[in-house]
Amino acid sequence: MTDLRGGKILNFKKLQKNTLHGIFDLELPFAGMILRGCCLHEKEGKRWIGWNAKPYEKQDGTKSWENIVDSYDNKSKYLLQEEVLPLVLAAMAEAPR
Repeated sequence: MTDLRGGKILNFKKLQKNTLHGIFDLELPFAGMILRGCCLHEKEGKRWIGWNAKPYEKQDGTKSWENIVDSYDNKSKYLLQEEVLPLVLAAMAEAPR
């Protein structure tokens, strides 16, 4: 597992829209950074973190999202997800409605 070394969830806000269940900032003190605009998603009993992203329009006119921050491989992405998700769920449980 990834060692977040003091990482924490900031500013969790519950927000229900499609798969989106909340937005938050992730503080990573070991890296000296805060990832703003992260999202908690859930669908069919599966939960995952959506990193900050920006919308763009595809050539066919449909809207899509492009990650601003991403992992360089799937293994790193899933390890970070495993570490962050329990922190996010705890923050969600404590957040006001």
